[in-house]
Amino acid sequence: MHGAFCLRVPGGFESHPLRSSWKVYLAGEIHSDWRERIADGAKEAGLDITFTSPVTDHAASDDVGVAILG
Repeated sequence: MHGAFCLRVPGGFESHPLRSSWKVYLAGEIHSDWRERIADGAKEAGLDITFTSPVTDHAASDDVGVAILG
């Protein structure tokens, strides 16, 4: 793919070459289905994006310390 896009950074912009695939971390609140809606929209648009996110299961998130440390 040819071309580039610009990201706004402190003090100006940075130019980055366009990529054909992306890895996107979806951070934020875990009480709604916004991640699924974004992933579904990207899939429907034919975009090559791999989405990751924090643990969104409340019980698993609350118990992570016990699960790791015992």
